[in-house]
Amino acid sequence: MKTSATKRFLITIGLGILLFVSGTYFLTTRPIQIPGFSTSLQEKIAEKLPGEQGRETKEAKNKDVKQEKLERVKRNMARYKYFFRLMRDPATNKIPADIRNRELRYARTLPSAQQVRRRAKAKTPSIQAIDYNWKQTGPFDLGGRTRALAVDRRNSNIILAGGVSGGMWKSIDGGSSWQLTTPDLANFSVTDVAQDPNNPDTWYYASGEVIGNSANETGAAYYGDGLYKSTDNGNSWSLMPQASFNSTSNSIGKVSVFNTVSDIAISPTTGTVFISSVGFGIYRSTDGQSFSSNPVLGTAGEQLFCDVAVASDGTVAAVISEASFDDQQSSNSNHPNHNPGVFISNNDGQTWQEITPSTFPDTYRRSVLTFAPSNPNILYVLTLKGINDQTTNQGVSFHEFDLGAGTSEDRSKSNS
Repeated sequence: MKTSATKRFLITIGLGILLFVSGTYFLTTRPIQIPGFSTSLQEKIAEKLPGEQGRETKEAKNKDVKQEKLERVKRNMARYKYFFRLMRDPATNKIPADIRNRELRYARTLPSAQQVRRRAKAKTPSIQAIDYNWKQTGPFDLGGRTRALAVDRRNSNIILAGGVSGGMWKSIDGGSSWQLTTPDLANFSVTDVAQDPNNPDTWYYASGEVIGNSANETGAAYYGDGLYKSTDNGNSWSLMPQASFNSTSNSIGKVSVFNTVSDIAISPTTGTVFISSVGFGIYRSTDGQSFSSNPVLGTAGEQLFCDVAVASDGTVAAVISEASFDDQQSSNSNHPNHNPGVFISNNDGQTWQEITPSTFPDTYRRSVLTFAPSNPNILYVLTLKGINDQTTNQGVSFHEFDLGAGTSEDRSKSNS
């Protein structure tokens, strides 16, 4: 009996040692698999583990991310090359200036489908036509950012919205449904929309972006063709003849006074229409038809971005930036119209007074401004500082002006 018991004891001890050695080998030579967890979670746990396994997993993931970014860049470049070859002039190897608007102007001279059918069915046909049935197949994702948005001051259910490359839209049911109101064969760029406070059925919208129309491509200008006006509460629009791309010879390269307008503001006291034209400055119209031949603030080529706003009492505020994207100073900083900064006008934009505070950035790019709806003396200015100052306050500054008291406050670091 003793011999049998001893054998059983030795066999048990041997099996225990064998299981221990096998388990140790298994755990040290294979990755940990946790039942119930996804592979991605196991990989994250493995990344946290010390040793070669964690480093290899992290390096593999970084390599995949870099490869994905490289593939994305290649796709973007291939797309750019495709469209460039599609639209270039073979004689110059360049895309002709203002080609989109020229295409649209030519398209307007072509007969409509109804005219083609009538001519084909006439006793003496002047044209032969095949009656095709067309349907839209896409792409359906070309709207771009909604940069222009306004609510009818008489009816909050009426909303107007415009995309930077998607046209002007109108809703009469609070945004539940939308109707495209951009005219046929018109440029689809919309950058701002404004309602005339004195004639609420009258609206204006601007077109054209000099930079930033695409989230993936540097620059990516989308030139407009001028200002559009509606006198039936945004149901239909027409290009203003005296505020179109063709109405002025004042241009800098492809940019003209009216094809890259970033903002529209209308005085509630006089009805004067103000626009901020990128690269040119602030212009005004007293009749809602024709604009000043020269900017009332700024000089062509002496600043890049500008913005304008009008308070409820008719006070006009404007801001103009440096001369170029690299924060270049204006060529003649002593000239009053060349000096970047913040300005106000108390006589409907005829003359301007600079109110730039000492705390304002020395050089900067784009600024936007607005008056407090509750107090026409309070003005806010938000500024992108540019390449010369990208570390303080994330590269932006925020100022509050009290025009009544003649004071200003740099609130860039304020928590209140």
